[in-house]
Amino acid sequence: MWPITPPEPTTYTLDTPEGPATVTVRYEWDLRTQINTMRRTWVFASGERAEDEIRRRALFPREVERYAMAAGFELLDMTDGTGPELTGPVAYTVARYTR
Repeated sequence: MWPITPPEPTTYTLDTPEGPATVTVRYEWDLRTQINTMRRTWVFASGERAEDEIRRRALFPREVERYAMAAGFELLDMTDGTGPELTGPVAYTVARYTR
């Protein structure tokens, strides 16, 4: 399983303090590094353009479990809210510090 990344860019119109802006969002997933990159291009009503980039490192459930245990946590629960199996794109972890 890996992060959801739409294959085509998506475009939205948002209200900003400077007025409406159009933002186009593109995603890229690098399986080797497990980094999901989101690149946004903003076009403001004034015609000004801006770009930004957000990079997120995805941790898979087994990694979260191992890192938590190595740091002294006891894993109490891990869920994605869909049932007993982790099948969704997001998981929530509950752990207790034991040291």
